[in-house]
Amino acid sequence: MRGVIETSSQFQENLEGNREMRKKRLLVLSSSKQRSTDPRLLPAIERYQGVMFRVARKYLLECQSNDVEIVIVSEREGIMCANDPVPYHEPLIERPTSRHISEDTLRKSREKFNSILSEHPYSEIFVACSNGLRGMIGDLEKIDAKVVFCDDPGLGRRAQRLKQWIAGRDSA
Repeated sequence: MRGVIETSSQFQENLEGNREMRKKRLLVLSSSKQRSTDPRLLPAIERYQGVMFRVARKYLLECQSNDVEIVIVSEREGIMCANDPVPYHEPLIERPTSRHISEDTLRKSREKFNSILSEHPYSEIFVACSNGLRGMIGDLEKIDAKVVFCDDPGLGRRAQRLKQWIAGRDSA
């Protein structure tokens, strides 16, 4: 009987080790016009209140997914991690494009994004980022990970696709 208990314990240790060794996935979101007006500094994941952020927060909690890390792309703040503090500022009236982004912000954003990628071996990157802000993350062609661009027409379809990806059911 003692041998069975040790084997079960070893199995459990191996199972826990495999979970920790599993590669993380990266979710890249554009900042949203909908945002908390709280004047305090808030973590980026709380500041932005758009549909994709609400879906991400809900399903990451619901799925208890701890293998997903979030990067947020903002025309003003550049590249942010989910818990980076963000002050409140009024959103741009029009959709952000490359002309809204300074060369300095563009350069720093690409450097930070590349640094994040080099520090973590992501198995998959899900990009739900507006075309106008994609230039801030640079070229993903050379990345050794599956890259999924969420270009589905309509916000509902994009939100559904994000939900499926968080749950691990997105095959495209």
